[in-house]
Amino acid sequence: MTNAAAHPTLRFREATREDLPRIVELIRDDAVAADRTGTYSGAHERGFDAVVASPNDELIVAELDGEVIGVMQLTFIPGIARRGVTRLHVEAVRVDRRLRGRGFGESMMRHAEERGNARGCGLAQLTSDVVREDAHRFYERLGYAPSHVGFKKQLSPVELHEVAVDDPLARQAQQAYVTELHEQFGFAPGPLDVPEPGSRYLVAVCEDRPVAYGGIRPAVGRAGAIIDGAAEIKRMWVHPERRGTGLASRLVRRLEELAGAAGNARVLLDTHSALREAIAFYERAGYRRVDRYNDSPDAELFFAKDLS
Repeated sequence: MTNAAAHPTLRFREATREDLPRIVELIRDDAVAADRTGTYSGAHERGFDAVVASPNDELIVAELDGEVIGVMQLTFIPGIARRGVTRLHVEAVRVDRRLRGRGFGESMMRHAEERGNARGCGLAQLTSDVVREDAHRFYERLGYAPSHVGFKKQLSPVELHEVAVDDPLARQAQQAYVTELHEQFGFAPGPLDVPEPGSRYLVAVCEDRPVAYGGIRPAVGRAGAIIDGAAEIKRMWVHPERRGTGLASRLVRRLEELAGAAGNARVLLDTHSALREAIAFYERAGYRRVDRYNDSPDAELFFAKDLS
């Protein structure tokens, strides 16, 4: 087989969902990456969806004679440092082990740099595990200098899941919600949530425990009448340790997306005047105060937001 630069059937394209099992196989095909990549799962599918949705990321596969033989992720990072330069970050570069040493990796890096130039990048950067000495020599041969020391810290990701109202995680979150209201404000604990037609619930999970919760349902007005074209946010709760981290905004945005997908043009919610932090949050999130729209005896303030 000739050098990749001269091979007429080598081509680069953006990855599709059908490529994903092969991509995972390529990335995990060595002792360094096998454990931390894991076997193909829904986590990889969610990661793929996030990359595809990002305007600053490209997941590129190298295809030879119709077979995916390489993969890399390109991220274009605008910034302020270095006089506002945009950086090309190259990650997860892999070539099928059967074809290494034949120039395909060099062709992939050249394609990455072409994409960086096309996006106005002034600097290309990458990281490589300290034990990958062969990779270090490869990158240095291509002109990449080992100029910085890299540091990493494992974080605990928070994932949003849609759940049934009686899911165990949902029940834990509901109980935390009513307990906090009772202990801090003296509100009656009240019943836990029950299934309602058209309602949908989200729970944010970190390390197998709920850290935020909220639901959306068709808005209920006076005398229990459904308000046409409107959805209502209910049971918004964020663990005290997670407040101020942006998690509440993330949860509300997702609830608004669910409301819009169901054909609603407006989102309503009610709250109590004692919940000052919640009131301030809703106002920052674009909700404006409106007149009472329901008969809830526990609600004192009412908010609305039009969906664009």
